[in-house]
Amino acid sequence: MKRYKKKTRFSLGILINENLVANTVLNAMFDNVEHCKISNYGYDFVISDAYNSFTVNAKAASLRRSYNQLRWTFTTHYNNAADFFLLGGYQWKKATTLELKHLWFVPAAPFQPYRMIWIENDTSSLKAWEPYRINDEQFKFDINNRGSINNGK
Repeated sequence: MKRYKKKTRFSLGILINENLVANTVLNAMFDNVEHCKISNYGYDFVISDAYNSFTVNAKAASLRRSYNQLRWTFTTHYNNAADFFLLGGYQWKKATTLELKHLWFVPAAPFQPYRMIWIENDTSSLKAWEPYRINDEQFKFDINNRGSINNGK
């Protein structure tokens, strides 16, 4: 595997969020999780059971100041192919350490007409997103050392 700088979008979106976090979380939540190829348009995972199947697009964002607010900005590009979004909100600690702050599993339909999803890092906004939050206490990720994952099993 090629080496990528830790701060690149590819590293956060693909190597860390999709391959490490989303893959582990979705496999713990559901049976029959298929990770799609990187070239697949619109979604990253297909989850199926005996009755139905649905698609999940994993998105990552690091906490940044935008319009004088600290927020996570997830670019969805009017995605109408995914049924759900798995949103990973990260924060840089110092210059080299990345911390997973929140995970949300949200239905995609309300956000399909939009290019981005913004989640502000304040009490009222986080409370509004609480119904979609995945209890990430059960998942312990060492995302700065990709070889170490403990998902509570």
